[in-house]
Amino acid sequence: MEILLVHNIPSPYRLPVFEAISRDHDLTVVFLDRERTDRKWEPELENYSFKYEFLSHVDLGPMAWNPKLCKYAFQGYDAIVVPENTKFMPSVLWLCLFASVFRVPIVLWTEYLEENLNHTCAEKYINRGLQRSLYSLTDRFIAFSEISKQHLINQGVDSEYIETEIQIIPREQIDISTYKTFDCFDSDKFSILYLGYLREEKCVNDLIEAFKRLNDNSIQLIIAGSGPKEQQLKDSAKGYNDIHFVGHVNDGKVSCYEKADLFVLPTERDAWGLVVNESLFHDTPVITTRYAGASMIESKSLRVLTDTGSEYLYQSIKNHVSESEQRAMVKQSVKDRLTNPSIMASAVLKQVLAATR
Repeated sequence: MEILLVHNIPSPYRLPVFEAISRDHDLTVVFLDRERTDRKWEPELENYSFKYEFLSHVDLGPMAWNPKLCKYAFQGYDAIVVPENTKFMPSVLWLCLFASVFRVPIVLWTEYLEENLNHTCAEKYINRGLQRSLYSLTDRFIAFSEISKQHLINQGVDSEYIETEIQIIPREQIDISTYKTFDCFDSDKFSILYLGYLREEKCVNDLIEAFKRLNDNSIQLIIAGSGPKEQQLKDSAKGYNDIHFVGHVNDGKVSCYEKADLFVLPTERDAWGLVVNESLFHDTPVITTRYAGASMIESKSLRVLTDTGSEYLYQSIKNHVSESEQRAMVKQSVKDRLTNPSIMASAVLKQVLAATR
């Protein structure tokens, strides 16, 4: 079967998924952009065997137009898989319109959350209109979180046409033998870790406030990452010697997870949160909120809060510290599932086959 898969950028987490799809099918991946400014990725596409192309685009305010995308509707593909991506929605919609004329089945890959709170009323109105049009042209849907599935249902999509699956991070990207170490981890203290981008929606300040309330010299907080809120968070942590900022880490990830006693992702908005996969893979228990797509992972080492805020975090962390006697090992079956690209590839192919019947 000849499949066209449209994707926004060559994420290193997704490339092994595409490779898994291409093992038994003739896959072409079209990337709508080369990179994102907030992602420090250097994917090595030459290591993969699937066919791929990059398209140029023209920015139109918060959206973009890929003038050559429509041509793929006429090239004889058996099915087309498209992303739900706000920036490239106009181009994807036109591709789907032309594909529908030529009776090419469309499968929508979505990790969508509700509208960004920073969008204007006009932007939200336009997005909803484009969404409704895109959904009406789609034959099958893949929701890579329960949050995305619920969004589709809220928009009137029949659950019968939706396949839901977890997101994975390939084992080779988190199971490495050499890594950087950090001196700030004190083996005599209980270490709480946050690792990720320091943006408003990650609610890291709530974690800092919860840590202050613990008022316990036997606990330390390690914040790994960078982003627009970094200086503000450092200002909030002034005077607290057990709060450590280690900056952006890459080779040091494994060291952080293995030395941490608890990982916290206090987000109010996260399409998934692959750091949860990484933490569990390294047997580090996790506290996150129901607003992270990764909250659907089934593991006794994952605690999901019903809401955001420092009070919820404070109580949950306090309870965890008091209950934590020995670090529990995450089941190998859970680790295998969280790192297997075939999990996502199978979900895509299941919906492609359903759409082409």
